[in-house]
Amino acid sequence: MALEKGKLLSPAMEKARNAILVKYADETFDHALNEVKFELKAEDNSSKRLALLAAKSWIIRNKVHAMINEPFVYSLNELEGTNNIFLGDDEEDTGAGLDGLFDDDDDDDAMAMAMAMRWKYQ
Repeated sequence: MALEKGKLLSPAMEKARNAILVKYADETFDHALNEVKFELKAEDNSSKRLALLAAKSWIIRNKVHAMINEPFVYSLNELEGTNNIFLGDDEEDTGAGLDGLFDDDDDDDAMAMAMAMRWKYQ
């Protein structure tokens, strides 16, 4: 069943939801939410409506999360941990482009550790 292991959506529904999210990945939360609401009003197919509702729920939850925890995030694809949604199944995150431009936290951690060890043994 889809509720096992914390999964709330079936794989097919999750794929349909993610396809909708990918369509609005570069949009702001508000614009993406408005577009999904507009599509929802026009859609008659119940499974597509369910996918749209799942996308709407995802956008709202992540908008609230971003307002609280990541105040400088304005679009869907800027959220951390969403690479599995916005990259295709056969694509891999190479860190290229603007998304990976300032993504050097590992280097900072290594530098901080080296500095701490240096001060410890002086």
